[in-house]
Amino acid sequence: MSSTIIIRGVPTDVVETLKARAAAGGQSLQAYMLEAAKRTAAVGSMQEWVDAVTRRQAKWAAEGTTPNVSVEDILAAIDDRT
Repeated sequence: MSSTIIIRGVPTDVVETLKARAAAGGQSLQAYMLEAAKRTAAVGSMQEWVDAVTRRQAKWAAEGTTPNVSVEDILAAIDDRT
């Protein structure tokens, strides 16, 4: 299922920039904006990231562990949005 989003009051220069980017990529403005919306939705917000880190820290505290944090741990925390 899909929905329609209407954005009012978009400045003309912004619309023209988006149209130019869409055209440069061989897309319609609608297709370009849909991809931009999908990319935005796929990336967690800062609050979601903070919540994931907080949950992970609470888990470690409950386990009585003080883990060494690696790059992999940080990336897992960023991806952990459940």
